[in-house]
Amino acid sequence: MIGHFVLRYENLILVAGGIGLSPFLAILSDILHRVREGKPCQPRNILLVWAVKKSSELPLLSTIDMEAICPSFSDNVNIDIRIYITRESDPPVVSLHFFTQICTCF
Repeated sequence: MIGHFVLRYENLILVAGGIGLSPFLAILSDILHRVREGKPCQPRNILLVWAVKKSSELPLLSTIDMEAICPSFSDNVNIDIRIYITRESDPPVVSLHFFTQICTCF
């Protein structure tokens, strides 16, 4: 269970680098479970900014399936995920199809 302080705010900005994304995935998961179960949950707008060195780190984001947790989450919570790849000059070499439902930009 995440700290209740996160649930007090309507707008959340979460900033992570590399593996530091893990605690924020737990926060997102908890929020989505609360929405699905109708429990009190204030966050309605969530911006997640994630910086990684290489595109090979991107699959970490696929460890949370937002649609499976809460099929109608987009009706209740606006989640904007922005990913920055800092050490590659070429386009990502991994398939990004699993991000299409949850990300607004790369």
